[in-house]
Parts: sequence; C-alpha cells; structure tokens
Amino acid sequence: MVTLAPSKLQTQSRRPRVEILGVFGAGKSTLAKRFGPVFGGVLAEDHTKNSFWGNDAAVGVTGYLPYDLNFLLQHVYLVASPVTIEGGILICDWSFLSDYLWASLRLQEELEIYAKVYGAMTDKVGPPIGYVYLKQPPETIISRLMERGREAEVGLLDKIVSAALKLDHLVATLPPERVYVTGDDPEEEVIRTRLRQWRT
Repeated sequence: MVTLAPSKLQTQSRRPRVEILGVFGAGKSTLAKRFGPVFGGVLAEDHTKNSFWGNDAAVGVTGYLPYDLNFLLQHVYLVASPVTIEGGILICDWSFLSDYLWASLRLQEELEIYAKVYGAMTDKVGPPIGYVYLKQPPETIISRLMERGREAEVGLLDKIVSAALKLDHLVATLPPERVYVTGDDPEEEVIRTRLRQWRT
C-alpha cells in the first residue's frame, strides 16, 4: 500500500497544561498572558489564522464546520508542538471543552463530523490537568466586546447571556476539584496552590 505518511510517528511527552474557560471577551488572553510566563508558558489562540473568522462570504458557502474545525486544529497543533521552555505548566487562553460547546451551538447535522475529529484529536493530546473558569457578568463582556470593536464579534452581542448560561452548565458537569472559578483579578498564590494540587 502506498502512503505519504511516515512509517513511524515520533511520540513525545506533553507538558501539563491548564485550559481557561470563558465566554468570548471574558479576558482569557489577558489572564493567560499574566500567569503563563509565571508558571511555564502560554499557548495562545490566534483568531487571525482562521481564514473563516470574520469571513461571512466563505461561511455562507461552507457553513460553520470548517470555521470550527480550524479553531480546533489550531489548538491541537499548539498542544502537540514541541515547547522550547522546559518545566512548568502551560496556560491555554482557550479550551477544547468550549471548542466543542460553541461548535454544538452552530452545527447541526455536521456536528457528527466535528465530533469524530474532536474525539480523535483530543484522545491524542490528552486532557488538561485542570481548568480556570473566568466567569464574568454578561454586561461586562458586552462592554468589552464593544470597546475592542472587532467587526466579527458585533453579531455575537445578543448571544452573550445564552453563551454564559451554556458555559455555566458545562462547568457544572466537571469535577469541582479540577476547576478554579475566578473573576478578573485572581491572586497568584491561589493559582499556584491550585496548580500544585492539580499536578499531584
């Protein structure tokens, strides 16, 4: 059988990571940038690398499946790629769980396709050691989205309350000992204590 894939794939140990849960505009990137360098590094999403983000014409043709797969695979790539800084814990300003949640709200019959890719990829990269849930009042999130003025986010303003409720329900299904719920200004020592607990 002819194949373009190498006969053996190299495996590598993965650094432990923490994923930040939060509605778009909650401040996940700010939180990750604050604590990532302290604890070991940041795995930051770059929405500009998703060619379908803000491209209504393309999404109008293809639907949201490639949009959601693009973000999912970007996150898989970040976790799977070698990290030059040794030791510590990586802080993600995104979460695979919220990837699936947002996709499930957009996709209908194509959700089955997404779910297969999601399951295959998350099995390979493994789960995080814990989650930080950046919980913000919807009015705070709406204010921030309006302030940063990204055109692609303007149409999301009326969905903030619903998205926050869905995320609350998702977090409620997680083991409470693996979730730290916080607002804008968590104390570094509290985060440090949680990370120590999650690594044991």
